[in-house]
Amino acid sequence: MTRLCALTLLLAVSLPLLANQETSQRYLLVRDANRSKIEKALNAAGTQGFAWVGGDSGIRIGFAGLPGVALVLRRIDNTTHAYKVLQPNRNALQKELAEAGSQGFKLLPDGILQGSQYPTLVLERQPGGAPVTYTTVRVKDNDQIKSEGAINDARRKGAAIVGLMRISSDFDVILEGGAPAANDDRRYRIISIKRQSTLERELSEAATEGFRLILSSKTSILLERPADDAVRREYRLVATTRATTAVRELTATSSEGFRIVDVPPMGGTEFTFVLERTAGARERYEYRIEPLQSEEQFDAQMSAAELDDFRPSRVIERFVLFERTIVPGSL
Repeated sequence: MTRLCALTLLLAVSLPLLANQETSQRYLLVRDANRSKIEKALNAAGTQGFAWVGGDSGIRIGFAGLPGVALVLRRIDNTTHAYKVLQPNRNALQKELAEAGSQGFKLLPDGILQGSQYPTLVLERQPGGAPVTYTTVRVKDNDQIKSEGAINDARRKGAAIVGLMRISSDFDVILEGGAPAANDDRRYRIISIKRQSTLERELSEAATEGFRLILSSKTSILLERPADDAVRREYRLVATTRATTAVRELTATSSEGFRIVDVPPMGGTEFTFVLERTAGARERYEYRIEPLQSEEQFDAQMSAAELDDFRPSRVIERFVLFERTIVPGSL
């Protein structure tokens, strides 16, 4: 509790100062457990040109250890960015998403953080405030075939899968509405990650059938098979409890052409990485894992990594994963 109070005071003091002084600060770390405090900190930073840098912006945000979550922002422009943060229980998920969507808020790429009692969802208001429609599909561990059918039905109606949210043993697939797409015959498969000893084999078998990983939750991975995707993929799993061992194994695996595509939010002390290799890919990658620095030192940590051409890839528990390209695909 003392730590959270100190964090709240830090955000309350430091964020307003950004409006009154010129600064070269590019990155900002927001770390808390309380929904309203997270939302307030994000919106205060958003008025200063800091924006969420998940998914399509080049860094995928993972999760930080209980009891809170860590969110990374980067100063990208002078535009004001407005955010909404949800921490719904299962029964309130559909209602709260529908309300946020009606106000023009859109779930951000990798905007579901599994770091608190209830997952934290981060949404940003879209330019013009156009409404967004959301639906959810409940996936039950004891009836995955029926759940896969429900997901396929929703996709055929034009809804795009944008997230997985797990509470207790089952999870919900979050879909964003849209117009039905012609000839979009996709199929989905769910793999449990409760048994890590068989996960790599199950992923490899699915890949031979044309499936690719798209999302994961605490205990399940969702795979997709597009009808027109002829790319061959292979998967490799790296799991260890030590950061130094993880870097060594990731470096060895990536030298064979594999790249990290997912870090399932397993919790606990083990690092679990899923790496993918596509046929014909020429890129090679190198990884670095560092302890997540304090809010005051976070920008310096990011800047130092950039000097070595490393870019932040994910926040994992209390660590930051960095990646750099060492063999460009154009060579």
